[in-house]
Amino acid sequence: MMTLSALNLSVTVGTRALLQPTDLALKRGELTTIVGPNGAGKSTLVRALLGLVKHDGHVQLDEEPLDTLRPKDRAKRIAYLPQGQNHAWPLSVEAVVALGRYPHGDAKGQNPDDVVDYVIDSMGLSTLRQRSVLTLSGGEQMRVAVARTLAVQADFLLTDEPLASLDPRYQFEIMNRLASEAREGCGVVVVMHDLSLAARYADRVLLMHRGSVAADGPAADVLRDDLVGTAFGVRCTPKEIVRHDGVISVALPDGIA
Repeated sequence: MMTLSALNLSVTVGTRALLQPTDLALKRGELTTIVGPNGAGKSTLVRALLGLVKHDGHVQLDEEPLDTLRPKDRAKRIAYLPQGQNHAWPLSVEAVVALGRYPHGDAKGQNPDDVVDYVIDSMGLSTLRQRSVLTLSGGEQMRVAVARTLAVQADFLLTDEPLASLDPRYQFEIMNRLASEAREGCGVVVVMHDLSLAARYADRVLLMHRGSVAADGPAADVLRDDLVGTAFGVRCTPKEIVRHDGVISVALPDGIA
């Protein structure tokens, strides 16, 4: 099975360790959520896995060192959606989504128009496809950004807070779409703050705290009241993490620790 793996991966800026030495293997066909408080190292971990920040340690894609891959090949195999999508040019929704096909060029057997049409339809953007992205709401722009990332059709899809600015309906729709990508064999990573959504959709949850992976495993094992309480600095009681019909719901904590 293809993996995106890290060995002794760490990030230090000056004298501050943003990411403690970390070993990790992300698998295709698995949806992993990364949760934790602000400043816990979630985004730093993702950026280090992508080689977008100076780091120590090693990252491999299917046992091949990531830094030996040509940028074009890396862009085909790993798609990335960073935080805070700001569109600077008045491109149409269709044109922005089509940018996801750029790494593939004119690859034999690919029909980029079909891929773009499929992604636009699946993200519910058909009525907006000719609109300038600059005329869209923040939530609509985020959906366009997700669609562009999906259009890459990569082996791994790393997203950093893709649910920001979205109302509940579109949060569910995007998570359903990302879960579908995982079922079809993509390795999906979602950095997020909503613990209930993380529990509902994740095959695997990484809980980060102070630059380290404090817990890693199924939601039922990771989103425990003691671990969540310690990581987020809040008081949690067992009744606040509810398991019903196999779905975990995390209620708001009852105060600051």
